[in-house]
Amino acid sequence: MRLQNPGIAFRSMYFLCVSLLYSMRLFQPTTVVLSAAVGNETDRLALLKFKESISNDPNGVLSSWNDSVHFCGWRGVSCSRKHQRITTLNLSGYNLGGTVTPYVGNFTFLRILNLGSNSFFGEIPQQVGRLFRMRRLNLSDNILEGKIPVNLSYCLELKVFDLGKNRLIGDIPLELGSLVKLEILDLGTLRNLTDFSIGPNYLSGVIPPSLYNISSMRIFIVEDNEFYGTIPRNIGLTLPNLREFEVGVNNFYGKIPESISNASQLQVFDIPNNYFVGQVPESSGNLPDLLRLNLYANNLGDYSANSLDFIASLINCSKLEMLSLEGNNFGGILPDSVANLSTKLTELDLGGNRISGKIPAGLQNLVNSTVLSMYVNLFTGNIPASLGTLRNLKILYLDQNILSGKIPISIGNLTKIYQLNLSCNKLQGSIPPSIGDCQNLQFVGMSSNRLSGAIPKEFFGLYSSIHLDLSRNSLTGDLPVEVGNLKHISLLDLTGNNFIGEIPETIGHCESMEYLYLGGNFFKGPLPSQIASLKGLQYLDVSLNDFTGQIPKGLAKLPFLVYFNMSFNDLEGEVPSNGIFRNTSVVSVVGNTKLCGGVSELQLPGCSEKGKISGIEIEVEHGNINFENPNQIVSHLRKCLVSVLEIGLACSQESPNERMSMGDVTRELKHIRNAYLSIS
Repeated sequence: MRLQNPGIAFRSMYFLCVSLLYSMRLFQPTTVVLSAAVGNETDRLALLKFKESISNDPNGVLSSWNDSVHFCGWRGVSCSRKHQRITTLNLSGYNLGGTVTPYVGNFTFLRILNLGSNSFFGEIPQQVGRLFRMRRLNLSDNILEGKIPVNLSYCLELKVFDLGKNRLIGDIPLELGSLVKLEILDLGTLRNLTDFSIGPNYLSGVIPPSLYNISSMRIFIVEDNEFYGTIPRNIGLTLPNLREFEVGVNNFYGKIPESISNASQLQVFDIPNNYFVGQVPESSGNLPDLLRLNLYANNLGDYSANSLDFIASLINCSKLEMLSLEGNNFGGILPDSVANLSTKLTELDLGGNRISGKIPAGLQNLVNSTVLSMYVNLFTGNIPASLGTLRNLKILYLDQNILSGKIPISIGNLTKIYQLNLSCNKLQGSIPPSIGDCQNLQFVGMSSNRLSGAIPKEFFGLYSSIHLDLSRNSLTGDLPVEVGNLKHISLLDLTGNNFIGEIPETIGHCESMEYLYLGGNFFKGPLPSQIASLKGLQYLDVSLNDFTGQIPKGLAKLPFLVYFNMSFNDLEGEVPSNGIFRNTSVVSVVGNTKLCGGVSELQLPGCSEKGKISGIEIEVEHGNINFENPNQIVSHLRKCLVSVLEIGLACSQESPNERMSMGDVTRELKHIRNAYLSIS
């Protein structure tokens, strides 16, 4: 075959190329439009699948998600202007409930996904890892479970990553260290990380060591998980910009590193509920900005005399607001230097140790204190009257020590206090009437002391009181009618004192009462029927007193009563057999010899079988003998007794032949019963 002329061939090829280019230009817009349309439909369908996965929408947030409006106008949805693709899905704080659908992975243009503060449950779908353009991911404050998806490491643009307050489990994936742009919540060699917060969840394992080497770190929060391991010895050097360190409620162990003082900007050091041991570094005093030092519930200290020496160094922490040493192994005498701590201190917790000696009077210097907790220690001596100058105090716990002397009158100056516990000491004397000035008191514990005298009436003017425990003392006098002023009282415990007199009917005004303990006193008289008006009553103990009369029948109708002890009194009459009285495991009637009836398990005599002599009394009680005046009763009973006496005389004749036969005796007694006692 002969070749064509080269010139002609070139011109032909040129014409073909131009034609093809022109054709491509004509078809290009159509192709773009088609691509965008397909993408838009993918987003719309994914949104509808997301809506299907929502089982609870209490605010009707997704009601706008319908075809009457373009999906870019749906609530919580934002789109790009050019391609109309979803770039933001923000449904935070709407109380939505349901699962996170895997279709969320189809939002390939998504930059922000914020589903925080809802009630999403189930696992985080692996498809989230397909959102390679995503910059902000917030799934915090939900009920999400399972593990953190490893393929989130593909979201290389991610800067903010918040999974706090969920129920996630497992280790932190080391692969997340590849998220080099992450600024908040970084898990690896992330040079820009400042905030790391993943609590509370159920995450476990050891914190990746690389996290402790990010010098830009300011906030480190892994509280309320299941992490374990030690804190690196050089943490203060590798995290010099640290301001908040919160690792509470985990399984960390070992010593508190001395180097922590090198993080000179540290404001919060919070490590409660772990297994840290050893002494608290005295270098802690080199943290000038320290606001909060919380060492609660560890194994710090060794009960030695010098285990509290570090307190003197904390004088330099002039901004300190909270110091908790509660629940550790600190011992020795509380140094007087505690009185020189920051005047900004609002909370001082020393409870649950073996600290001894006297309570420093200088604590009055801590003028802004709202919480002073020193329970379960070995403190001795008097309660300093100077504590009455802490007028901002709201909580004072001095219980379970060896304190003696009187309750200071100055306690009445604590007008903001609402919890006062002085129980389990050796306090003596009377309760000061000045306590009536503490009108905000809700909880009062003075049990197991040696207090004496009557309860001041001012005490019953504490109208806000919910819990009053004066048990196991030597208090005397009666229970005044003012007890009815305690409208909000839930617990009143007067067990084991020397109270006398009757229970006032005003006890029925304590409409919030749930626990009423009056056992082990010298109360007398009847149980007031008004007790049955305490509809929320759950526990009632009136044992070991001198109560008389009958059991108020209304007690059987109390819907929540689960325990009733009336043992060792002088109660009489019939025990109800309904309500709580059907359950003998929670009702005690022992030591009341005049009670009868009730369920068979109580093994009480039947109320109609108390003997022939008491039979008349019983029938009168049951109202079977009805007369208009007492004289008729006396006359009738006299005739009855004379008839019975005649039978007795007839049965005691000297001659057997003259004695009444047993058959005649039975017939005569039945006749007397029918004639005088109206017993069928």
